[in-house]
Amino acid sequence: MQFKKPKKGKTKAPNAKTLRHAYYRYIKGVPTDSAYRVPEAVYTGICASINEQMMKAVIELDVMEYSLGPYIGKLMPVKRKTSTEKQRVNWNLSKKYGKLIYHDNRHTNGFYCSLVWMKSNVLPSKKFVKFQPLRRHDRYMSNLFAAKKIDYPAHKSKWANKY
Repeated sequence: MQFKKPKKGKTKAPNAKTLRHAYYRYIKGVPTDSAYRVPEAVYTGICASINEQMMKAVIELDVMEYSLGPYIGKLMPVKRKTSTEKQRVNWNLSKKYGKLIYHDNRHTNGFYCSLVWMKSNVLPSKKFVKFQPLRRHDRYMSNLFAAKKIDYPAHKSKWANKY
């Protein structure tokens, strides 16, 4: 059986790897008569299920920090104060009143939440690797935070205790 390398779709990150890429790499190392040779749908289903459980545990604060292994780092949700320099434009109100109006995040007292990947120092080429959560996970986290169902810990800068 011949396996073709999956084509890349249009993404924000042009070199992004997907579960199909992981399956292609996995199947290259598995002998054809092995019991570990599973169809692509089964492999991606298992990986997607594990990823969903991990994200749910992190977002709902079942765990404060989710360890991704000693060589990769930790994943954790944090809240941050909205910067006045980086406020987002509220285009709906701006069009209505004819001048720029910014979002003020009153419903969250000026805070927003995000997932932070604390990269390990052992990770090679860590400046070239990026974590970008799926939109549904990001929205789910924001909705929980805005509804005040969960209060995430405040983000501490790694430079806070240096000076």
